[in-house]
Amino acid sequence: MGAFSVWHILILLVVLAVIAVIVKVRSSSGSGHQSPSAIAPGWYPDHVNPAFVRWFDGHQWTDQTQPRQ
Repeated sequence: MGAFSVWHILILLVVLAVIAVIVKVRSSSGSGHQSPSAIAPGWYPDHVNPAFVRWFDGHQWTDQTQPRQ
């Protein structure tokens, strides 16, 4: 036999499979669960045009704007 036996290859495959499972679990653990935003939904000063306000839906900024009152 060469430098690697069948057992070495089998152990290597098992280690790689375990690493692949760990990576998959870590990458999918965040899906479906959204952390609460520190910013409440509402109208906030628009960063593009200070004469407007922009709606923040609690997770992301939307395209909805309106003139500041």
